[in-house]
Amino acid sequence: MAKEIYRNNRPYYTISCMIGEVDFSSNLMGISIMNSINVPYPSIILSLIVDSKILVRKDLFGKDDIELSIQLMGEDVTPMETIVLTLITIKQDIPLSVKDSIDKGGNQEQDSIVLTNVIKDPYLQMTTTVNKLFDESRQLTPLGMVEEIISKFLPGMKTDIKQDNINPEPVYQYIVQPMQFMNSVKYIDGSNEDIVNKYGPGLGIFSGPMFSNCRWDLDGDTYCLWDLKSILKKKAEYKISHLASGGDDDKIMELSGVTPDNFYTTDTVKNIYRGNQDTMMINYTNKYLSKPIDALCEWKELTIDDVFDTNSIKDKGDLLINESLKEGITYRTVGEVGQEYSDIPYRARLSRKLSALSEIEFGVHRNLSLEKLSRVGIPIEFSPQTVDYVELGGKYIASATKIEFKKETDSWVCRASIRAFRGNLKN
Repeated sequence: MAKEIYRNNRPYYTISCMIGEVDFSSNLMGISIMNSINVPYPSIILSLIVDSKILVRKDLFGKDDIELSIQLMGEDVTPMETIVLTLITIKQDIPLSVKDSIDKGGNQEQDSIVLTNVIKDPYLQMTTTVNKLFDESRQLTPLGMVEEIISKFLPGMKTDIKQDNINPEPVYQYIVQPMQFMNSVKYIDGSNEDIVNKYGPGLGIFSGPMFSNCRWDLDGDTYCLWDLKSILKKKAEYKISHLASGGDDDKIMELSGVTPDNFYTTDTVKNIYRGNQDTMMINYTNKYLSKPIDALCEWKELTIDDVFDTNSIKDKGDLLINESLKEGITYRTVGEVGQEYSDIPYRARLSRKLSALSEIEFGVHRNLSLEKLSRVGIPIEFSPQTVDYVELGGKYIASATKIEFKKETDSWVCRASIRAFRGNLKN
């Protein structure tokens, strides 16, 4: 395995890349590891400098797995973190530059190759085809239905399923038509408009916004399913300190890189609040009309304030919107199955639309713990050191991450970009 030593005797990265039986470690120039709360599995982009003829000659067009290994080494040359990922290439960008008509040996012009990949096991698990008929004899909760599908079709999959804030209403009849597992979860929850329009309204697995994602861990891939409102109340998995100019930040900088749950940034933090915009899109008052089995009709009325306080992702603080927007009303006709008298499906849908009113985005440099910083759907703590920004701090949900490696001469430099959201602007 080739070794690239980080400057100034700091911890450094050792990276290797095998495509089939061919070692491309020395050709690898860049890596981007991306994960998002809106995508059920991570993706990885590899950038290489290599003669395109080699790929053509060896028929390396996605039929072979890629083995990518990344080690974060300590100053004592001891591995601090080791990641080994098996990738499937889904797209290749291979330029065919002008070459000699017949290879005469010697150095040829090198080409910039880009390979777009998914991590193999999470992809295969999330795209497994499932189908299930749930009849009146079972009366499972929506979460119980998902667990039964996993038990039948993905019995060996490692899971982290949290029971907090579940929808407790029993389901009397429900048909999950043949579809991919990741879509069956969205269908039961009703969290994807395209799936809802195609198959019908969902039930709401939780009372708040659902998180469904298959992530990679150092000890194997894990399918995660939980309620984002409840997870925000858990302890933050790591802390990001936003340093202030002229402040005494030595202790914060000393902890970063030494403890696995402390990082800092000196970048300008992007901060967006769209309380008014999202209220305009869904209206302040939402009235739902359904047709129960044993009655002519059933009305449910929910306000944005009610859903924000009860079901939305918020650390502390109140909903900040213009008072004049509270005049808006939307009427919705729905056809729920087995839950005609429950307002949980409606609350779950509205809470998803209110989940990201406040959003921050920042970058983290230095040698980083990839396992923690690659995770989404987890609570993190944002700690501004500027006094006037303190109210914007507190806990957020990590919603998207991008970890980038770039080779500079004989070493790898790493940077993580992280996006996070919550409902409240201030604490």
